[in-house]
Order: sequence, then structure tokens, then C-alpha cells
Amino acid sequence: MFLTFFLLLISIGAAFVIVPKLLHVDEVLIPEDLAGMEYSEVYEALTALGLTVEKETMLHEEIPEDHVVRTNPEGGRTVKVNSIITVYVSEGKEKIEMVEVTETDKEQARRTLIRLGFKEENIEEVPKESDSIENLIIEQLPLPGEKIVPEETVVILTYSIPMKFSLENLHGLTRLEAIERLNNLGLNIDVKEEYSDRIPEDHVIDQKPARETIVQKGTTVTVIVSLGPEPEPPPEPINTVIVAPVPLSPEDEMAGIEYPVIITYRDSNVSEHTLFVERNISKLTEFRVPVTINPGDKAEVIRYIAGEQYGDPIILTYEEALANQ
Repeated sequence: MFLTFFLLLISIGAAFVIVPKLLHVDEVLIPEDLAGMEYSEVYEALTALGLTVEKETMLHEEIPEDHVVRTNPEGGRTVKVNSIITVYVSEGKEKIEMVEVTETDKEQARRTLIRLGFKEENIEEVPKESDSIENLIIEQLPLPGEKIVPEETVVILTYSIPMKFSLENLHGLTRLEAIERLNNLGLNIDVKEEYSDRIPEDHVIDQKPARETIVQKGTTVTVIVSLGPEPEPPPEPINTVIVAPVPLSPEDEMAGIEYPVIITYRDSNVSEHTLFVERNISKLTEFRVPVTINPGDKAEVIRYIAGEQYGDPIILTYEEALANQ
């Protein structure tokens, strides 16, 4: 009986010693200053302590993406091993989808981006030769739809500039051939004309810029086209003098008799006979009548003595006047 009671006491004492040890769970201290660290580093540190990590993401205006904002429980707290620690990780600032600015003018695209919060100094413009309209945005980075933070994002806008090429030789082409070729290249055309004894009419004499000059779409090319040989200048009017002698008989001259004389004329400037001079003479007198004769025309002088026409009209044709020059 006594032995039984003694064994019972020993069993009860052992229970008080062994059972607490079996029920005991270790505790660990959550490190402080986890905020701001990279999530991967925090994860390794907590799991090394025997803690279970659950990740939650959240927006944050200051802490960078994939860095820890806080933990729950907070750092500095003691928790049991295998406890669940929630780690709140920053997604960074709120993101928006990148807008599409291709197929718009580069100045308009820049204004659009600035209005959406992109920094002007973060907008880079890169020219690229293209058949597209000049200054049109043809490529962009980031691509449309990508998630970005406007004020932190560098945008690269590639815009179109005219393609450059070597100007071909237009010499000897017809006017229409030269115009068609330049139009097909997107070049502007300025046609000028010159006489040439060497290049046939309506063919290209020269071009500016010269052949093999590097030009781009929209450049103005001056094409000089032949008018053929320069024509002879048209004949000009001739200004000359018709000499109209009015003689008297020797007897009348000796007697000093005076006769009234009238001289009239017609030329290319005067269509009807017009009085040139009316006077008395007492001896042989030559009247010099100035006239103008156009090509194909003639001038005419008529003499009158005492009211009667003297002799035939004096006629001078253009050809005769030209031969007398």
C-alpha cells in the first residue's frame, strides 16, 4: 500500500516536469527596420526565423516598388515560431496605361504627355527617315497599354523626317517626263524657260540642284526647259527722210517770180495726207520730209505748185528705206 502511494507521488511529480516541456513553443523577435528593405531580403530573414510569410501589395507614393512598407505584427514584437507574418509590399506609385500617341504630330504628342503628368525633360524625340508625313510620331516607348508612372517614365518618341536621296539627272528629258519623275519622288517643281540653239524645244536644259545632290521629300527643284532657238527679232520701224525737190524754170528764177508751194505726206504714223509745209519759193528748193515707215508699209510725199500737183507722188517703201541705211 505504501509502495503504491509512493509510486503515485513520483508519477505526479514527473508530470509536472515533463508535460510543460512537451507543450512549450519557442518565440522569436520580429526584426525592426524592415520597412524600406527589398521584399526578397525580408522574406529570407523572416523564414529563417521560422515564420510563415504572407505577401500583400499596396500602392505607396514614397516607397519604391517591391520594397516593404510594413509588417503585421510590427517589427520589435515577439511571436511564436511558425506564426504568420503579413508583409505589405509597395507597388510603387499608382500606374496608368501608357497612352498611344503614334500617328499624331510630335508637338501635339508632347503636349498630350505633359498634360497627363509626364515631365517635359523625360520626353525624348528621335528623328527617323520615313515616307510618312513629316513630324508624325511613328514609334513610341513605352508601348501603348504598358503600366507606367507618368512622372517617373522616360518616353521616347520617334518622329518622321523626309527620306534623303540622290537627285537623278534630268538633262534631255521632256518637260512632262521631268515633271512626272519629280512628282513621283515627292519633290516640288519650279519650271523656267530659256532659248537654246543646242537643246530641242520642250526638253530640259539644266536643273538646280544639280544631279547627284542629296535632297529630301519636299525640296524644290528648278527645271530649265528649252524654248528652242531664239527667233530673229522682229524688224523695227525706220525713221528716215524723203527729199522732195521743187524746181522752177530758169526764166522764172531769173525774173524772181515766186510760186506758192505745198508739201503733204503720209507715213506709218499718219494715215491721211497731212500738210508738211506751205510757202513761196523763187528758186529750186529741196524739202526734207521726215517719215516713219513700218515693215511692209511705205511713205508718200506729194508736191503742189500754184495749186497744181507737181509730178508723181514720191513713194519710199520699207525695203527701199532699209537698203538705203
